[in-house]
Amino acid sequence: MVTVKLSAREWRALRAVVEGHTWEGSPEELLEAFVHDLTGFEGNGGSDEREYSRAWLRRRYGPREIVEQMRGQQGHRLGEEVF
Repeated sequence: MVTVKLSAREWRALRAVVEGHTWEGSPEELLEAFVHDLTGFEGNGGSDEREYSRAWLRRRYGPREIVEQMRGQQGHRLGEEVF
């Protein structure tokens, strides 16, 4: 098990996103499905979902070289969009 730190406000927003779709799942299931898609783990949604989740990762965190450079820069939070 892994604990994800979200504020009550963030949790409510995530729940609203989940409830805004026809898929009948919980926020926990949504996060689990995303991890499966990103890693290609059993239960993933297939090649399209894997590619889209990896595209999100590249867009959100940038290529490995940029991330390594960011780690050495003071005042730049890893996770901020780099594009």
